[in-house]
Amino acid sequence: MNQQNRDEFVSLIQQNIGIIYKICNIYGGAFKDDLKQEIIYQLWKSFTSFKGNSKFQTWMYRVALNTALFESNREKRKFAELNPSYDIADHSENPEEKVILVNQLYRHISKLKKIDRAITLLYLEKCSYREIAEITGLSEKNVGVKLTRIKEKLRAMFERQNH
Repeated sequence: MNQQNRDEFVSLIQQNIGIIYKICNIYGGAFKDDLKQEIIYQLWKSFTSFKGNSKFQTWMYRVALNTALFESNREKRKFAELNPSYDIADHSENPEEKVILVNQLYRHISKLKKIDRAITLLYLEKCSYREIAEITGLSEKNVGVKLTRIKEKLRAMFERQNH
């Protein structure tokens, strides 16, 4: 890989590092740092195969999620408490309550099946059904069905927790 490609790779990773952190928070548990290094390594190894047929972020999600799924299967890791890196709890004006809600959401997400966690992460990133389908290899219709079921599961988890 020439210097120009290296510089482009570093720049793209720096611009999109949040994707890696989010995936590591969802899948890495106590091994977040190891998973982060493995994802970056896999992105580096396959960077020359990125042809620009999709957005860089879509390709990056696909490589990063595949790496995370492979690593979690290989090591049979348990998922630890997750610390959110961004705010998704828009239901409260109270900052402390938002943090609590986000932590609860991530705990519940960590209990979902692996593919459901990936779909949820992409949904929270405001990816379209088409983008989620491209990244996960599912059909758009299947993404919609899965998201409906995931939302029902998460709602039930919150209800059980609050009763």
